[in-house]
Amino acid sequence: MKYYEFDDLLSIEYANDVEIFDCNTIPKEKLKDYDTLKFNQCKILKTIINVPNQITKLYFSFCECLESIPKHIPLIELNIDYCSKYVEIPNTLINLKKLLLDHIYHLQTLPKEFINLEDLYLAKIKDLEEIPKEYTKLKKLYVYYSKVLTEIYEYPELEDLYISTCENLSKLPEKLDKLKGLTVEHETGLNTLPKTYTNLEYLIIQYNDKIETIPTEYINLNHLRLAEVINLKELPNITSLKKLYLNKLNLRKIPDCYQNLKKIYIDRTNIKGIPIFKNLEKLTFYECKLLKSIPKNLHKLCYLECIQCSRLKFIPNEFNLKELIVGECYNLSKISGSLNKLEKLNIYDNNKIKSIPSLNNLNDLSISSCPNITKIPDILNKIKKLYLYENNNLKEIPNLFNLKDLTIMYCNNITQLPITFNKLEKIKLIDNKQLKNIPSNYKRFLDPNSKI
Repeated sequence: MKYYEFDDLLSIEYANDVEIFDCNTIPKEKLKDYDTLKFNQCKILKTIINVPNQITKLYFSFCECLESIPKHIPLIELNIDYCSKYVEIPNTLINLKKLLLDHIYHLQTLPKEFINLEDLYLAKIKDLEEIPKEYTKLKKLYVYYSKVLTEIYEYPELEDLYISTCENLSKLPEKLDKLKGLTVEHETGLNTLPKTYTNLEYLIIQYNDKIETIPTEYINLNHLRLAEVINLKELPNITSLKKLYLNKLNLRKIPDCYQNLKKIYIDRTNIKGIPIFKNLEKLTFYECKLLKSIPKNLHKLCYLECIQCSRLKFIPNEFNLKELIVGECYNLSKISGSLNKLEKLNIYDNNKIKSIPSLNNLNDLSISSCPNITKIPDILNKIKKLYLYENNNLKEIPNLFNLKDLTIMYCNNITQLPITFNKLEKIKLIDNKQLKNIPSNYKRFLDPNSKI
């Protein structure tokens, strides 16, 4: 048996010779500062006794023989995970506010007496047919993988609802007036979403082949995440949106009414371009093979990431970008020198870009697998971090007086380092064949994983 003490709990682990655990055997000096007990991988544990009143939270994890817990303890939180023989929760735990059950395969009912419950997590409770409607204080409900659950009741305080892999759940309650977050994932019986969730703030739909539309009545929605919603016809006209995430959709366009958008992430979607969103601050394109251009007038844009966008040829220089990441954009041939506010630049896997512009505010530069870049400008005086990887035509490092962090890996033609890096704090060198002599004043900053 081992005891592990964490900030808020005492964990009892590997008590493999104990069927009935007596809490009086725990040294008092260990118990005094804790309100939480956790039993982890106690293989033959069946139950526990003499639980002190100060314990209000109990966790069980991978206790395969657990059969019961005490009926009269002042618990407010109970967590039972992967205890495959556990079948019944005492209905006397009426103070419970949080109940988490994961892979409790044979549990068939939940006590109706848990009227103070606020947070309920159910994962792979295969035989559970009903969640009691008496849970009127419920605020969070998470249901993952249920073959028999057919209905969710109208819980008046519910704010956050997560449904995943519930194939017989064919509809959601119409009246959830306080619902702010809804997640629908994987196979469910849901074809439509209620139009009545007007207070909804975030919506996540992922890996779903049935939902075709999203109600425009979600007038307070500010975060929309859609991934592999195969039959979705179009995006809803909801002007309140601030964050948009699209992954593997058949959509061709984004509505131009999304003028409050601040963040967009587009991944493997047939988007050719986006409208001018004047409040947009962060934009990511990943493997958007039809993307040809980015609007010029995104004046608030400070972060841009373009990965595997094979048709993209240029980055507009009108931006006020602070961070730019471009990788595997094989038709991109130039980084504009007019990006004067750029602080961080990361370029990788590009054989058309030939030079790095003299960007006055740049303090973090990363270049990887760019064979036509042969030189780093020597006037990048604000550079503090420089990362170089597989750049075999780069022959020298300039005098970067403010450099603090330097990494050079597999750059086979760099022969020496300047001795003027007076602020250097960290240096990592790996397999740079021509780099023989390291200035002695740098050796104390050398990363222990370096290979010279």
